[in-house]
Amino acid sequence: MLVPTRWLRDLVHSDLSPEEMAERFTYAALETNLEKDLRGKFDHVVIGRIVEKKPHPNADTLSLCRVQTGIGDQWIVCGAPNAAEGQTVVVAQVGAQLANGIKIEEKKIRGVTSNGMICSEQELGISEEAEGIIVLSEDEGTPGERFADRYPIDDAVLEIEVTPNRGDCLSVVGLARELAVITEGKLEPPELLLAESGHPVGDRIEVVIENADLCPRYSARVVENLTLGPSPFWLRLRLAMSGLRSINNIVDVTNYLMLEWGQPLHAFDLDQVAKRKIIVRNAKPEEPFTTLDGKDHTLSSEMLVITDGERPVALAGVMGGLNSGVTEFTKHVLLECAYFDPGSIRSTSRKLGIQSESSYRFERGTDWGNLINVLDRAAALIASHSGGTVTKGKIDVFPHPKRTDPVPLRPTRVNQILGTDLPPQRMENILVGLGFEVKERSDSFEVIPPTVRHDITREIDLIEEIARHYGYDKIASSLPRIQVKSVLPTRLQRTERIVQNYLRTSGFSESINYSFMNPQLLDHLRFPEDHPLRQTIPLKNPISQEWSIMRTTLLPGLLLNVALNMNRFVYDLKLFEIGKIFFPGREDTDREKMMAGAVCTESVGDSLWIPKGTKRDFFSVKGVAEGLLAELQIHPMTLLEDNETSGNSKSKKKRKDKSATVWKPGSRIPYLDSGKSLVLERDGKVCGSLGALRKEVLEQFEIRNAVYYLELDLSLVAAQSSFEQKYQSLPRFPSSRRDLALLVDRSIPTESILNLVREIGPKSLIEVELFDLYQGKPLPPDKKSVGIKLIFQDRERTLTDEEVNRIFEKIFKYLKGKIRATLREG
Repeated sequence: MLVPTRWLRDLVHSDLSPEEMAERFTYAALETNLEKDLRGKFDHVVIGRIVEKKPHPNADTLSLCRVQTGIGDQWIVCGAPNAAEGQTVVVAQVGAQLANGIKIEEKKIRGVTSNGMICSEQELGISEEAEGIIVLSEDEGTPGERFADRYPIDDAVLEIEVTPNRGDCLSVVGLARELAVITEGKLEPPELLLAESGHPVGDRIEVVIENADLCPRYSARVVENLTLGPSPFWLRLRLAMSGLRSINNIVDVTNYLMLEWGQPLHAFDLDQVAKRKIIVRNAKPEEPFTTLDGKDHTLSSEMLVITDGERPVALAGVMGGLNSGVTEFTKHVLLECAYFDPGSIRSTSRKLGIQSESSYRFERGTDWGNLINVLDRAAALIASHSGGTVTKGKIDVFPHPKRTDPVPLRPTRVNQILGTDLPPQRMENILVGLGFEVKERSDSFEVIPPTVRHDITREIDLIEEIARHYGYDKIASSLPRIQVKSVLPTRLQRTERIVQNYLRTSGFSESINYSFMNPQLLDHLRFPEDHPLRQTIPLKNPISQEWSIMRTTLLPGLLLNVALNMNRFVYDLKLFEIGKIFFPGREDTDREKMMAGAVCTESVGDSLWIPKGTKRDFFSVKGVAEGLLAELQIHPMTLLEDNETSGNSKSKKKRKDKSATVWKPGSRIPYLDSGKSLVLERDGKVCGSLGALRKEVLEQFEIRNAVYYLELDLSLVAAQSSFEQKYQSLPRFPSSRRDLALLVDRSIPTESILNLVREIGPKSLIEVELFDLYQGKPLPPDKKSVGIKLIFQDRERTLTDEEVNRIFEKIFKYLKGKIRATLREG
């Protein structure tokens, strides 16, 4: 907000320089800079009067003006189109230096000597207005009078950054109140001199509020028989110095009061208000409306409008309508001064893309308790500068009078928080100076905030007010007492860390994606309509429609990462992400899951140690999964059929005791290839999945190469993980190896054969590993050759060949009986 310092001094006596004011405001948490400094810029600038004007003999666009300046008449060459005889103007005499640095000298212009310059607002640095010279009325100055003595122009302008919670400081009175407390001075509000006459206002206008939630209070006055024209120069100057353009003597007053009190007002042409009735209501769906700037808008039902009973005449708190604005033909005006709900104004302003000085203030909350004072002052100023009369009385519709709740304040708490030793009287003086009503209690205060301070609701808010004006720079710095506690990470956190480290060391790069996604991506993943992952949480205020729901899987984000890289010709990719997925549900149900997802592409980049043409496949991602689970000390078995068993009940019991975590076929996962996918289960719960992504899914993401995916539910995996590190001494006794070469039916899963060996093998069988698998000629078509390495070792003694051979024979006989295995010959 731009504020001339002289305007502040009109309300608070202060000897502070503009630089000191800026510094003290900043210390009071109102960041302030010196925006414009016009001090000392108006030497040799006086008020003059044009007594004669004639054409320039050598230039069609210039004229010669004879100007009275108090020291005799002077001829000045002028190019302004609005210059005329009899005008009172502002003259920069020879020796003056203008705001833009130009020094006025006696010089010839197109052969004619000019002895000064008749100035515009831009040339004096007041504003950017350059279309014509400044024209004063006859009673606004005497020829020869020093311009800076007559008007508060020899001034500096402060730019104050007002935070969104401090709507009270979007006014000169509000800032002057702050300055009064800073300097321990006294605020002297503007005087109000209002004269009423004529008919009662009730005979001229009626006001009805249909939505008191969005418009709690609406007040109005009527000024009749006025004459539209330019505002007096002092008013135009104040507006220009504050960054606003002068329009006419009616609109300028409403803008001036908005700057002075922070309360926007609006002036309607009363003759354009049908039936002389104002109705405040919600807009109708798709109701059309044209604002003062001539732009057409389509309204929605949550927007608030001011109507005359037949049509909208203003968009409440945002902008007036073109159909009821003040024009050169206006004779009677209706002045509106109201309080609107900040949230409603903010919503309307954003949806329609309209940002006005009024909406800026209404969004931050205006002073609902000061409407009548502002309304009366505005009516008095309009009547004074337009020759109009204010009708008797005022309209004040206030269906549900509001009140400000008191806030308790303990002086001991203030000093405890600030680390100070302030006396209670000093605290009270600060709060009273800021407009608070303070009532003393036995050991505390009861503080009632002023109606403009919507940000004060708690004791800590009051403590902040005291700290601001006591001075943050006076509060001693001290380090807080810190007590360090050792907190062990949870099982889930330890699991996350192990997964993250393992994938990084395995060559995967970590991705970090948004926690929300595009709903269409669920269609790309081929989820059926009733799939649980389609139960999503919509966002109330999404950044765009493409990111409108919370994600239920990490896969879309990772596939978008893959597609983005492939579009930049990077085909060798290994990416992973650890993050949450989200589901709707009650407060007492799990609505978030911590997941880990990893993708790798088929392509492998050229490398000195990797054979050319090497590609990743299903077993690549399965190997990553098994290594990762082994790091967590989870060793699942693979069941290639859901109903597969190892034979008798004794075998099944042994397997259950050994591990309840298994890999099963992933045929039910819609985005994975049914023949190249596995699901990790424990006790019927799905802990993860892996496999090759379907070609149709990859095509939806414009990915042409094969991609493999691994996903783990870290909450379920963490429950199975073991973080105990068990160490044992190196074996003292040698091991023995036997190779078992079998010929079995091709339909028997190889993993099942290994599991059978592990089940029947004794404790001394420490390792079972497949080292050869062959199918084809000269073997029969329905057979395959399986080579299994068996390692035997006892930690207490050396096993003899006879003992090892007996165990070997036992294993072979077991396999022969279970799966009709035979020894391979040759």
